[in-house]
Amino acid sequence: MYLTPVEQYLPDCHGIRGWASEQRGRPLLVFLHGNGFASGIYLPMLRRLFEQFDLLMLDIPGHGRSDNISPFVGWNGAAELVHSAARASGLLEGRAVYGVGHSLGGALTILSAYKHQADYQGLVLLDPIIFPPHMMLLMRAVRVLGLTRQFHPHIKATLRRRRDWDSRAQLLDYLKSKAVFKAWTAEALESFARYATRDKDDGITLACKPETEAAFFATLPRGLWKSIEGLSCPVTLLMGQTSYPFAKRAAVIAENRNSNITQRVVKGSHCFMQEEPAQAAQQIIDTIRLNPGPV
Repeated sequence: MYLTPVEQYLPDCHGIRGWASEQRGRPLLVFLHGNGFASGIYLPMLRRLFEQFDLLMLDIPGHGRSDNISPFVGWNGAAELVHSAARASGLLEGRAVYGVGHSLGGALTILSAYKHQADYQGLVLLDPIIFPPHMMLLMRAVRVLGLTRQFHPHIKATLRRRRDWDSRAQLLDYLKSKAVFKAWTAEALESFARYATRDKDDGITLACKPETEAAFFATLPRGLWKSIEGLSCPVTLLMGQTSYPFAKRAAVIAENRNSNITQRVVKGSHCFMQEEPAQAAQQIIDTIRLNPGPV
């Protein structure tokens, strides 16, 4: 599979970048990655999807090859910027388009697909970060009280994260020493080392600054449940068996609130697609084949 760099400068002059496969007139998958990651990290899975689909893989603002935007644009702003870049690419025209997103990218895909429903034939979301309604109320109260950093376990850890290495080989050794990456395939780890970093004079650094990743953890999307309840295309939520309990609970609630949504638990963790990329790709292919959406 040959990838072409994609770059769109929007009216605010921020560059949204990513990659596109050869375009063969097949249904298009628009893919969004998770927080702190980059679209290229998922190539072990995406290469297998290329057998059936054309691909557009975009980096969320502040991630991968996309520009960091200051002040922070939030979940909704990021969703709109990425969708605008997808539209500006011209690749959405005249064919079926499916939104596929992991984690944060899954939530942003929901926000985009609700606001631009005519652009999407269906969605397949990989362990999307969806907070149950009661949890969102609690998190909003915590924010009002100024206690977000004390209550959110990921923020402090993210801000303390190492961000610089002498080489990608050194980074690979570091990743292999971390429990969170233990089940990732060698190819997935190598994709992280290549696509989630940027070169600098004395080595490499994380493309997504920990401050940007922490900002997503510290904020909430506006109108997420309104978007979930209002989606009119087929939506499948593939939830990792050992993933976050709150996200799996939210997936069940979403299925109960919108008849267009189906949730299914699959083998693996929150990053199951990095652990079993062939299995994840086949699940996406089978999902779209069984429920392709309106003609």
